[in-house]
Amino acid sequence: MHAPGNPPASPSPGVASTSSDGRTPANKPVATKRHSKFYFDNTLIVIQVEDTLFNVHKYQLLKSETFSDMFKMPKRADGELEEGSSPERPIVMEGVAAADFEALMTVLYASYFSSHQPTPKASLIIPAFRLANMWNFSDLRSYLLPLAETVLSDIDKIVFAREFDIQSWLAPSHRNLCETPRADHNRRGKKTGG
Repeated sequence: MHAPGNPPASPSPGVASTSSDGRTPANKPVATKRHSKFYFDNTLIVIQVEDTLFNVHKYQLLKSETFSDMFKMPKRADGELEEGSSPERPIVMEGVAAADFEALMTVLYASYFSSHQPTPKASLIIPAFRLANMWNFSDLRSYLLPLAETVLSDIDKIVFAREFDIQSWLAPSHRNLCETPRADHNRRGKKTGG
């Protein structure tokens, strides 16, 4: 019922109204589809790295062959909580630094919050690449490798190339170091312990 002098309220946009025969659209099944970009899998996975818990979206981890294979393993039949399902039962990552895992998540989630993949800070590239390489995030590895080549200094390229066996980077980076002025060598030598 509406107040005198005011017209009856019309239905809000997107809100179903009753049809003339008294049937509502709710009585009729509507075929739905999931939006390709904005229908998210909100399953969260708890991961412990060192003394830090991370609660991250499973779909981000599924970009890794390693995690994808892990999630394909059969579910527990004994009624116990699944590993990663709660802070009390996290997936524990041994031999990984919390700062490196944070760098990986920062790079993975950067594209989630932006329509264009932003270029990660140089300080994130090496630790993110290290874990992307370890856990087979192949798309992320392919994205980060050319960035590392353009963003890293020659000395950082040498360290990176040695760690990840990228032989093609070593000679050009060494040559560039040899061609730099002496004062620059002294500054760079301190960084490498020379």
